[in-house]
Amino acid sequence: MPETHARPETDHDGIYRLLFGEPRVIEDLLRGFASSAVGNLLDLASLKQVAARHVSEGLRQSENDMIWEVRTRQGGRLYVYVMLEFQSSPDWTMPLRMANYVGQFYRGLLARSEIRQLRRLPQVLPIVIYSGKGAWPAAEEVHELIDRTLPGLVPYSLHMRYLLVDTLRSPGLNRALHNVADSVFRLLRAETLADGEAEVRLLREWLAGEEWAGLQRVLTRWIMKVLAPAGWQPEEALAENAGLAELSAMLEGEMRTWEDNFREAAEAKGRAQGLTEGRAQGLTEGRVQGLAQGRTELLVKMARRKFGEVSAAEMATLLKTVQSGEALEAAGELLLTCHSGEELLSRIREI
Repeated sequence: MPETHARPETDHDGIYRLLFGEPRVIEDLLRGFASSAVGNLLDLASLKQVAARHVSEGLRQSENDMIWEVRTRQGGRLYVYVMLEFQSSPDWTMPLRMANYVGQFYRGLLARSEIRQLRRLPQVLPIVIYSGKGAWPAAEEVHELIDRTLPGLVPYSLHMRYLLVDTLRSPGLNRALHNVADSVFRLLRAETLADGEAEVRLLREWLAGEEWAGLQRVLTRWIMKVLAPAGWQPEEALAENAGLAELSAMLEGEMRTWEDNFREAAEAKGRAQGLTEGRAQGLTEGRVQGLAQGRTELLVKMARRKFGEVSAAEMATLLKTVQSGEALEAAGELLLTCHSGEELLSRIREI
Protein backbone atom coordinates (compact mmCIF):
# COMPACT_ATOMS: atom_id res chain seq x y z
CA MET A 1 0.00 0.00 0.00
CA PRO A 2 1.64 3.29 -1.03
CA GLU A 3 2.26 5.98 1.54
CA THR A 4 -0.67 8.35 1.61
CA HIS A 5 0.91 11.54 3.02
CA ALA A 6 -2.43 12.19 4.63
CA ARG A 7 -2.91 15.43 6.58
CA PRO A 8 -5.89 17.04 8.26
CA GLU A 9 -8.08 19.00 5.89
CA THR A 10 -8.11 22.74 6.59
CA ASP A 11 -11.01 25.13 6.09
CA HIS A 12 -9.27 26.45 2.98
CA ASP A 13 -8.88 23.13 1.17
CA GLY A 14 -12.47 22.79 0.04
CA ILE A 15 -12.69 26.30 -1.40
CA TYR A 16 -9.34 25.85 -3.21
CA ARG A 17 -10.62 22.64 -4.79
CA LEU A 18 -13.78 24.49 -5.81
CA LEU A 19 -11.76 27.31 -7.35
CA PHE A 20 -9.40 25.10 -9.33
CA GLY A 21 -12.34 22.92 -10.29
CA GLU A 22 -13.54 25.79 -12.54
CA PRO A 23 -12.68 25.14 -16.22
CA ARG A 24 -11.83 28.83 -16.86
CA VAL A 25 -9.27 28.83 -14.03
CA ILE A 26 -7.59 25.65 -15.28
CA GLU A 27 -7.70 26.88 -18.88
CA ASP A 28 -5.98 30.13 -17.91
CA LEU A 29 -3.50 28.22 -15.75
CA LEU A 30 -2.47 26.18 -18.79
CA ARG A 31 -2.39 29.19 -21.11
CA GLY A 32 -0.37 31.37 -18.78
CA PHE A 33 1.83 29.06 -16.74
CA ALA A 34 2.26 25.86 -18.78
CA SER A 35 2.82 27.36 -22.22
CA SER A 36 6.45 26.20 -22.20
CA ALA A 37 5.16 22.63 -22.03
CA VAL A 38 2.00 22.67 -24.15
CA GLY A 39 2.29 25.82 -26.28
CA ASN A 40 -0.94 26.34 -28.25
CA LEU A 41 -1.33 22.66 -29.13
CA LEU A 42 -4.35 21.99 -26.91
CA ASP A 43 -8.04 22.23 -27.71
CA LEU A 44 -8.94 23.90 -24.43
CA ALA A 45 -12.63 23.88 -25.30
CA SER A 46 -12.49 20.10 -24.73
CA LEU A 47 -11.36 20.39 -21.09
CA LYS A 48 -13.29 18.15 -18.71
CA GLN A 49 -12.56 17.04 -15.18
CA VAL A 50 -11.97 13.35 -14.44
CA ALA A 51 -12.89 12.02 -11.00
CA ALA A 52 -9.65 10.64 -9.57
CA ARG A 53 -11.45 8.05 -7.47
CA HIS A 54 -12.97 6.58 -10.62
CA VAL A 55 -9.61 6.23 -12.35
CA SER A 56 -7.50 4.39 -9.83
CA GLU A 57 -8.10 2.91 -6.40
CA GLY A 58 -4.68 4.22 -5.38
CA LEU A 59 -5.73 7.80 -6.05
CA ARG A 60 -8.32 7.76 -3.31
CA GLN A 61 -5.45 8.81 -1.05
CA SER A 62 -5.13 12.32 -2.49
CA GLU A 63 -8.46 14.11 -2.39
CA ASN A 64 -6.71 17.46 -2.87
CA ASP A 65 -5.65 16.52 -6.38
CA MET A 66 -7.66 16.83 -9.54
CA ILE A 67 -7.25 15.45 -13.03
CA TRP A 68 -8.37 17.13 -16.24
CA GLU A 69 -8.63 15.55 -19.67
CA VAL A 70 -8.04 17.69 -22.76
CA ARG A 71 -7.73 16.89 -26.43
CA THR A 72 -4.78 18.04 -28.51
CA ARG A 73 -5.30 19.83 -31.81
CA GLN A 74 -3.81 16.77 -33.52
CA GLY A 75 -6.53 14.56 -32.05
CA GLY A 76 -4.53 13.06 -29.22
CA ARG A 77 -5.31 13.17 -25.51
CA LEU A 78 -3.51 14.78 -22.58
CA TYR A 79 -4.22 14.39 -18.89
CA VAL A 80 -3.35 17.31 -16.64
CA TYR A 81 -2.71 16.14 -13.08
CA VAL A 82 -3.02 19.15 -10.76
CA MET A 83 -1.87 18.79 -7.16
CA LEU A 84 -2.97 21.58 -4.84
CA GLU A 85 -0.18 21.77 -2.27
CA PHE A 86 -1.13 23.83 0.79
CA GLN A 87 1.65 22.88 3.18
CA SER A 88 3.61 25.80 4.60
CA SER A 89 7.03 24.26 3.95
CA PRO A 90 8.39 22.42 0.89
CA ASP A 91 8.45 18.62 0.82
CA TRP A 92 11.72 17.20 -0.53
CA THR A 93 9.90 13.98 -1.50
CA MET A 94 7.50 15.79 -3.85
CA PRO A 95 9.10 14.39 -7.05
CA LEU A 96 8.64 10.86 -5.73
CA ARG A 97 5.07 11.59 -4.62
CA MET A 98 4.17 12.90 -8.07
CA ALA A 99 5.84 9.97 -9.80
CA ASN A 100 3.87 7.62 -7.55
CA TYR A 101 0.54 9.35 -8.20
CA VAL A 102 1.10 9.46 -11.96
CA GLY A 103 2.10 5.78 -11.90
CA GLN A 104 -1.09 4.92 -10.02
CA PHE A 105 -3.07 6.95 -12.52
CA TYR A 106 -1.54 5.04 -15.44
CA ARG A 107 -2.27 1.79 -13.67
CA GLY A 108 -5.95 2.76 -13.53
CA LEU A 109 -5.96 3.62 -17.25
CA LEU A 110 -4.86 0.08 -18.11
CA ALA A 111 -8.40 -1.06 -17.39
CA ARG A 112 -9.63 0.86 -20.45
CA SER A 113 -10.05 -1.18 -23.61
CA GLU A 114 -8.79 1.58 -25.92
CA ILE A 115 -5.55 1.80 -23.94
CA ARG A 116 -5.01 -1.96 -24.08
CA GLN A 117 -5.73 -1.97 -27.79
CA LEU A 118 -3.31 0.89 -28.59
CA ARG A 119 -0.69 -0.38 -26.14
CA ARG A 120 0.30 3.23 -25.62
CA LEU A 121 -0.29 5.48 -22.63
CA PRO A 122 -1.44 9.10 -23.01
CA GLN A 123 0.76 11.97 -21.90
CA VAL A 124 0.36 13.44 -18.43
CA LEU A 125 1.34 16.95 -17.32
CA PRO A 126 1.85 16.94 -13.52
CA ILE A 127 1.47 20.40 -11.94
CA VAL A 128 2.16 21.35 -8.32
CA ILE A 129 0.50 24.59 -7.20
CA TYR A 130 2.37 25.80 -4.13
CA SER A 131 1.19 28.64 -1.90
CA GLY A 132 3.61 28.46 1.04
CA LYS A 133 5.50 31.52 2.29
CA GLY A 134 8.94 29.90 2.05
CA ALA A 135 10.68 29.44 -1.29
CA TRP A 136 10.44 25.98 -2.87
CA PRO A 137 13.94 24.42 -2.89
CA ALA A 138 12.71 20.86 -3.49
CA ALA A 139 13.78 19.06 -6.66
CA GLU A 140 11.38 19.12 -9.58
CA GLU A 141 12.72 15.90 -11.15
CA VAL A 142 12.63 12.56 -9.32
CA HIS A 143 15.94 11.62 -10.97
CA GLU A 144 17.63 14.28 -8.82
CA LEU A 145 16.70 12.36 -5.64
CA ILE A 146 18.48 9.17 -6.68
CA ASP A 147 22.03 8.35 -5.58
CA ARG A 148 24.69 8.48 -8.30
CA THR A 149 27.39 6.39 -6.62
CA LEU A 150 27.47 4.04 -9.62
CA PRO A 151 27.42 6.27 -12.74
CA GLY A 152 26.77 3.31 -15.00
CA LEU A 153 23.31 2.89 -13.46
CA VAL A 154 22.24 6.53 -13.95
CA PRO A 155 20.63 5.88 -17.38
CA TYR A 156 18.41 3.26 -15.75
CA SER A 157 17.14 5.54 -12.99
CA LEU A 158 13.57 6.81 -12.78
CA HIS A 159 12.82 10.05 -14.62
CA MET A 160 9.78 12.30 -14.24
CA ARG A 161 9.50 16.06 -13.88
CA TYR A 162 6.55 18.07 -12.60
CA LEU A 163 5.70 21.69 -13.37
CA LEU A 164 5.89 23.91 -10.29
CA VAL A 165 3.63 26.98 -10.08
CA ASP A 166 4.76 29.04 -7.09
CA THR A 167 1.81 31.36 -6.55
CA LEU A 168 3.69 33.91 -4.43
CA ARG A 169 6.71 34.19 -6.74
CA SER A 170 5.49 33.51 -10.27
CA PRO A 171 5.97 36.61 -12.44
CA GLY A 172 2.74 38.35 -13.39
CA LEU A 173 1.38 37.99 -16.91
CA ASN A 174 0.35 40.71 -19.34
CA ARG A 175 -2.95 42.11 -18.04
CA ALA A 176 -4.30 42.28 -21.59
CA LEU A 177 -4.55 38.48 -21.51
CA HIS A 178 -7.36 38.65 -18.90
CA ASN A 179 -5.88 35.58 -17.23
CA VAL A 180 -7.99 34.64 -14.21
CA ALA A 181 -5.36 32.27 -12.75
CA ASP A 182 -2.82 35.10 -12.84
CA SER A 183 -5.31 37.39 -11.11
CA VAL A 184 -5.87 34.78 -8.39
CA PHE A 185 -2.11 34.63 -7.77
CA ARG A 186 -1.90 38.44 -7.73
CA LEU A 187 -4.62 38.50 -5.09
CA LEU A 188 -2.54 36.11 -3.00
CA ARG A 189 0.40 38.54 -3.31
CA ALA A 190 -1.66 41.69 -2.62
CA GLU A 191 -0.21 43.67 0.29
CA THR A 192 -3.00 46.17 0.89
CA LEU A 193 -6.76 46.36 0.73
CA ALA A 194 -6.38 48.82 -2.15
CA ASP A 195 -4.35 46.30 -4.15
CA GLY A 196 -6.99 43.64 -3.60
CA GLU A 197 -9.88 45.97 -4.44
CA ALA A 198 -8.19 46.98 -7.73
CA GLU A 199 -7.72 43.32 -8.67
CA VAL A 200 -11.37 42.55 -7.88
CA ARG A 201 -12.41 45.40 -10.18
CA LEU A 202 -10.41 43.86 -13.03
CA LEU A 203 -11.99 40.46 -12.44
CA ARG A 204 -15.40 42.08 -12.57
CA GLU A 205 -14.59 43.52 -16.01
CA TRP A 206 -13.22 40.23 -17.34
CA LEU A 207 -16.09 38.11 -15.99
CA ALA A 208 -18.97 40.49 -16.71
CA GLY A 209 -21.13 38.04 -18.68
CA GLU A 210 -23.91 35.96 -17.18
CA GLU A 211 -21.99 32.81 -18.15
CA TRP A 212 -19.39 33.72 -15.49
CA ALA A 213 -21.86 34.25 -12.63
CA GLY A 214 -20.96 30.88 -11.07
CA LEU A 215 -17.21 31.57 -11.28
CA GLN A 216 -17.78 35.03 -9.76
CA ARG A 217 -19.52 33.44 -6.78
CA VAL A 218 -16.69 30.93 -6.32
CA LEU A 219 -14.07 33.69 -6.52
CA THR A 220 -15.98 35.80 -3.99
CA ARG A 221 -16.21 32.90 -1.53
CA TRP A 222 -12.51 32.13 -2.04
CA ILE A 223 -11.46 35.74 -1.44
CA MET A 224 -13.53 36.06 1.73
CA LYS A 225 -12.41 32.70 3.12
CA VAL A 226 -8.73 32.71 2.17
CA LEU A 227 -7.67 36.35 1.85
CA ALA A 228 -9.69 38.18 4.49
CA PRO A 229 -7.28 39.45 7.20
CA ALA A 230 -7.36 37.59 10.49
CA GLY A 231 -9.85 39.23 12.82
CA TRP A 232 -11.35 41.37 10.06
CA GLN A 233 -15.09 41.70 10.51
CA PRO A 234 -16.80 43.70 7.75
CA GLU A 235 -19.76 45.82 8.81
CA GLU A 236 -22.13 43.80 6.61
CA ALA A 237 -21.69 40.12 5.83
CA LEU A 238 -21.94 39.08 2.18
CA ALA A 239 -24.81 36.86 1.08
CA GLU A 240 -23.96 33.24 0.27
CA ASN A 241 -24.60 33.81 -3.46
CA ALA A 242 -22.82 37.19 -3.64
CA GLY A 243 -20.68 37.97 -6.67
CA LEU A 244 -17.75 40.26 -7.35
CA ALA A 245 -19.95 43.36 -7.64
CA GLU A 246 -21.16 42.94 -4.07
CA LEU A 247 -17.64 42.16 -2.87
CA SER A 248 -16.23 45.21 -4.65
CA ALA A 249 -18.89 47.47 -3.12
CA MET A 250 -18.06 46.14 0.33
CA LEU A 251 -14.32 46.65 -0.18
CA GLU A 252 -14.85 50.21 -1.39
CA GLY A 253 -16.89 50.95 1.72
CA GLU A 254 -14.23 49.37 3.93
CA MET A 255 -11.50 51.42 2.23
CA ARG A 256 -13.37 54.67 2.93
CA THR A 257 -13.47 53.93 6.65
CA TRP A 258 -10.30 51.84 7.03
CA GLU A 259 -7.94 54.62 8.12
CA ASP A 260 -10.61 56.33 10.25
CA ASN A 261 -11.30 53.08 12.05
CA PHE A 262 -7.62 52.45 12.62
CA ARG A 263 -7.09 56.01 13.91
CA GLU A 264 -9.97 55.61 16.36
CA ALA A 265 -8.59 52.28 17.54
CA ALA A 266 -5.12 53.76 17.97
CA GLU A 267 -6.46 56.71 19.95
CA ALA A 268 -8.52 54.42 22.18
CA LYS A 269 -5.46 52.27 22.79
CA GLY A 270 -3.45 55.40 23.55
CA ARG A 271 -5.98 56.63 26.10
CA ALA A 272 -6.08 53.21 27.76
CA GLN A 273 -2.32 53.34 28.13
CA GLY A 274 -2.33 56.92 29.39
CA LEU A 275 -0.90 58.32 26.16
CA THR A 276 -1.78 61.66 24.64
CA GLU A 277 -3.92 61.95 21.53
CA GLY A 278 -0.86 63.15 19.66
CA ARG A 279 1.02 60.01 20.68
CA ALA A 280 -1.90 57.87 19.49
CA GLN A 281 -1.82 59.69 16.16
CA GLY A 282 1.87 58.91 16.07
CA LEU A 283 1.08 55.21 16.35
CA THR A 284 -1.15 55.50 13.31
CA GLU A 285 1.49 57.37 11.34
CA GLY A 286 4.12 54.88 12.42
CA ARG A 287 2.05 51.99 11.10
CA VAL A 288 1.58 53.73 7.74
CA GLN A 289 5.31 54.40 7.55
CA GLY A 290 6.03 50.79 8.45
CA LEU A 291 3.78 49.50 5.66
CA ALA A 292 5.47 51.83 3.16
CA GLN A 293 8.92 50.69 4.31
CA GLY A 294 7.93 47.04 3.91
CA ARG A 295 6.65 47.61 0.39
CA THR A 296 9.78 49.58 -0.50
CA GLU A 297 12.05 46.79 0.73
CA LEU A 298 10.13 44.26 -1.35
CA LEU A 299 10.39 46.42 -4.48
CA VAL A 300 14.12 46.87 -3.95
CA LYS A 301 14.57 43.12 -3.52
CA MET A 302 12.71 42.48 -6.77
CA ALA A 303 14.81 45.12 -8.55
CA ARG A 304 17.99 43.45 -7.27
CA ARG A 305 16.92 40.12 -8.75
CA LYS A 306 15.92 41.63 -12.08
CA PHE A 307 18.49 44.39 -12.68
CA GLY A 308 21.31 43.83 -10.18
CA GLU A 309 22.72 45.46 -7.05
CA VAL A 310 23.59 48.88 -8.53
CA SER A 311 20.08 49.56 -9.84
CA ALA A 312 18.54 48.24 -6.62
CA ALA A 313 20.69 50.53 -4.45
CA GLU A 314 19.77 53.58 -6.53
CA MET A 315 16.10 52.60 -6.42
CA ALA A 316 16.27 52.31 -2.63
CA THR A 317 17.62 55.86 -2.43
CA LEU A 318 14.89 57.21 -4.72
CA LEU A 319 12.12 55.52 -2.73
CA LYS A 320 13.56 56.34 0.69
CA THR A 321 11.19 59.20 1.39
CA VAL A 322 8.19 57.91 -0.55
CA GLN A 323 5.16 57.19 1.68
CA SER A 324 2.37 57.33 -0.89
CA GLY A 325 0.80 53.97 -1.64
CA GLU A 326 -0.06 55.18 -5.16
CA ALA A 327 3.57 56.10 -5.86
CA LEU A 328 4.84 52.74 -4.59
CA GLU A 329 2.24 50.92 -6.68
CA ALA A 330 3.39 52.90 -9.74
CA ALA A 331 6.99 51.88 -8.98
CA GLY A 332 5.90 48.26 -8.81
CA GLU A 333 4.21 48.49 -12.22
CA LEU A 334 7.38 50.03 -13.67
CA LEU A 335 9.42 47.19 -12.23
CA LEU A 336 7.30 44.75 -14.24
CA THR A 337 7.31 46.70 -17.50
CA CYS A 338 10.80 48.25 -17.74
CA HIS A 339 13.46 46.36 -19.68
CA SER A 340 16.59 47.78 -18.05
CA GLY A 341 17.76 49.25 -14.77
CA GLU A 342 18.44 52.58 -16.45
CA GLU A 343 14.91 52.77 -17.81
CA LEU A 344 13.45 51.85 -14.42
CA LEU A 345 15.40 54.51 -12.52
CA SER A 346 14.60 57.15 -15.10
CA ARG A 347 10.87 56.44 -14.89
CA ILE A 348 10.86 56.33 -11.08
CA ARG A 349 12.43 59.80 -10.96
CA GLU A 350 9.37 61.04 -12.86
CA ILE A 351 6.88 59.71 -10.29
